[in-house]
Amino acid sequence: TNKNMELFLQILRGLGNFSYENQKNSNLITTLLTGKQLVDIIQAFNEYPDLLISLSTTMSNIIRKTTNLMYLLGLSQAGVVDEVIKLLNHDSNTVKEKAGNAIKVLSTSAKARKILALKGAIQILVERILDEETIGFVRNQFIETLEALVILDPKNHGEYSLSLFLENNSIDQFFDHFLNGTDENYIKQLVNFLIALSVKHDYYRQQFKENTVDKIVNLITGENSNENNNNNGNNNDDNKIRELKEEESLRLLSHLCINNVIMIKYYPKVKHLFKSNLESGSEQVIVYTTMLIGNLARVEQHCNELLEDDYIPIFIDNLKHENPKLQELSSICITNIGLPLQNREIIGGYDNLFESLNELLKSDKVLVVYAVIQCLKILVGSAVESNLSKFNEICIDAYINLFSNEYSESEKRILYEASRLICKLVTRNETFKNSILENNNLSKPISLLLNSRFPLLQTEGLDCLECYVNNKEQLKQIPKEVYKGLIVVCGSGDLNNRNRGKISFEKIFGEQNKPIPEFLDDLDSLMEKLNI
Repeated sequence: TNKNMELFLQILRGLGNFSYENQKNSNLITTLLTGKQLVDIIQAFNEYPDLLISLSTTMSNIIRKTTNLMYLLGLSQAGVVDEVIKLLNHDSNTVKEKAGNAIKVLSTSAKARKILALKGAIQILVERILDEETIGFVRNQFIETLEALVILDPKNHGEYSLSLFLENNSIDQFFDHFLNGTDENYIKQLVNFLIALSVKHDYYRQQFKENTVDKIVNLITGENSNENNNNNGNNNDDNKIRELKEEESLRLLSHLCINNVIMIKYYPKVKHLFKSNLESGSEQVIVYTTMLIGNLARVEQHCNELLEDDYIPIFIDNLKHENPKLQELSSICITNIGLPLQNREIIGGYDNLFESLNELLKSDKVLVVYAVIQCLKILVGSAVESNLSKFNEICIDAYINLFSNEYSESEKRILYEASRLICKLVTRNETFKNSILENNNLSKPISLLLNSRFPLLQTEGLDCLECYVNNKEQLKQIPKEVYKGLIVVCGSGDLNNRNRGKISFEKIFGEQNKPIPEFLDDLDSLMEKLNI
């Protein structure tokens, strides 16, 4: 009855609010709301969209936060998965959307993914996505849900759900819809999905058939410019859609070219477009072309050709562009063209390169700064004296200032990489070492590496620490943060680093005419002794 429906609706809304982003409450509800009850509610109130919407939302909230894994298994055994899959074809668009979201949340479980695939969720999602009658916001959700179902961790790339998706030639179907699409949002969504599939693992990129990649390249080069363009009588709209497809094809190809086979085969077919795209294309075309060049410049022949064809000045100019993404990608292109050793001194000789990189070291965009550091590692870290001289003259102040910035734990790779370059240069170049030590700019890079949990970084920190322990004057200036890092190394799991750390302590105490402590193995006592 309507009265019962309204009661259930309010109960479900209450449970949805109660469980939203709350693990404790979600776990409690799993003990009260069984899979069988959910099935009964869906079947009894299938004609009431509002109730089904609340039910799907509540399920999503509970599943997202609960730690009760047996509850998820119980939902499947009770038939809840079957009922939710059926809701993907419900008459109400909002019910479809909420059911899609519930399946997306369920897909966080590997077992649930396989069950959903076995029950036909993938086929239904693909059919609905490709159905022209599917409304935009529902298609958006279904694409997100399909992504959660089939784009897995690389080690699971043989899982049933992905295999089923690939067996049905869904990549080809999606790309054909992209070619024939006339709706801007739909075109972008399809490409977003194909890119999300391609960037996960080379196995996925290999699933793009040669004829599909050929179509992408033909669209970029204009070889099929008269095909796949629906003429609806509005040339402005046709041109806008065609330009969008060219941009999106560039974006897709730039990700696919991470695959070496695709990169080598298609480089000759698209390289003639680079200059015109970079000099006169839209901002999006310039960004995607730069991304494509960066991924193609991983073969020595390609790097040498790009250097000979004078692309470096274009990238230097784009380092000054206001678009951070273009700054980042231009840095990456310069880095990759410099991968062959013989190219690095030539690149370093271009006007305004180090000045432009210096300005970007001050950027508040983490990815931009990281790309610049990688570029400097290539140009300066390979002992090219002219490049090192420019770095020390133009960039060193901004570079050292990086160590005064606050970065989150996930952003600390900037400081690790910055430290690695400084320590590498100190161990290889006496002039640079003396300059860094004179200004007391070495303690932070060393301590960062020593305090790292990565053995390789600790090793590089120990290498650089020799600058202190082999210099009587510098021994007196060793700051506490370096001692702290040494203690971390002495307690690490890497035997070689641990032994080297102890030897460094012995050198430090010995050179300062202090007794070598017998308590090196007692790190608490050592910290107390050093007053840290």
